[in-house]
Amino acid sequence: MLCIREQRAGLSTYGLPLNIKIVMNKSKVNEAVIISAIRASKEGKRVTDICREYGVHRSTFYFWKKRYRQVVEDGRSRLEELEAENARLRQKRRALESNANLILGLLST
Repeated sequence: MLCIREQRAGLSTYGLPLNIKIVMNKSKVNEAVIISAIRASKEGKRVTDICREYGVHRSTFYFWKKRYRQVVEDGRSRLEELEAENARLRQKRRALESNANLILGLLST
């Protein structure tokens, strides 16, 4: 919150004019790289080696890990759901093919 003196002077709490925005640096890595770094950590690779490879600080890596943990877990559970559905559909297809072959056999006789 700005104090009255800063508001009158037109300054922010950082002493900058109110019309100047503080802009953070854009990230050098994308989401796929972050997730691959987290997976490498889970596979047993040392955090210092991962940080050196991607050129980030340890605290940045742990921030990524905290932020994207849910993304990795959701992706894994979604993959398991899709694999189960795929197996169920394959079994259903085999049953339908078997029925179709049986019907064709009966009609051809």
